[in-house]
Amino acid sequence: SFRVPPGKQWEIDIGAFDPSGDINGDGEINLKDPVTALKILAGDQSLSVSLSGDINGDMRIGLEEAAFILRYLAGITNQWS
Repeated sequence: SFRVPPGKQWEIDIGAFDPSGDINGDGEINLKDPVTALKILAGDQSLSVSLSGDINGDMRIGLEEAAFILRYLAGITNQWS
């Protein structure tokens, strides 16, 4: 974190945020995506991941993404939020 001095204004452009859920970057949302997220959580550093799979906007791939994608694939939810 940082502080903006009084009287100054900073703007940071991080681009458009469009969560796709495609964690492994193969162009599909399938069981490979939550499995990839769980492998990352288990410490596998050999995987290539896409931050476009970030569901909750924290710029990380984690348990929230794995759980949401599993719920989505099971038909429990159909909303990205």
